[in-house]
Amino acid sequence: MKNIKDKYYKATEKALYNYSHFKINIINMKEELESLKDDDGVGAISYEGEKTSETFKINRQVEDQSIRNINKEKYLRMKIKLTENEIRKIDRALEGLTEKERKIIELRYMKGYQWFNIAYEVQYNERYCRTIKRCAIENVAKSLYGMTAVFEPDFP
Repeated sequence: MKNIKDKYYKATEKALYNYSHFKINIINMKEELESLKDDDGVGAISYEGEKTSETFKINRQVEDQSIRNINKEKYLRMKIKLTENEIRKIDRALEGLTEKERKIIELRYMKGYQWFNIAYEVQYNERYCRTIKRCAIENVAKSLYGMTAVFEPDFP
């Protein structure tokens, strides 16, 4: 990792390991968003939560639930958009790799293969596969983080 700063290398590996989980998370958030649309917040009237005090504040359960749903919907939409952007960045970075590099990265990080299985799949020895992986991770890190991954100064 002479060319790429260690933190960018590790961040790239982390993003690749979590790539398939990000995709699953998007599906889950979209389903949750759909269930929020179905939840109108209307339920049976309960006077147990109503307390009278000197302020005469009346709880508005339906309005409070609607506000919570609207805020949660905005939050989910924002998270979906950010996660989809990260996936697109990773996809573009992977497009910049050679066929062998991409295959090794996909087998190792996205499918969780062991090195001996990867070596068998791509017809190289394990040591050479690890070398290809290191170069591929560096290239993906450059694509994801740009010049700072290479030239970020070390301040004390």
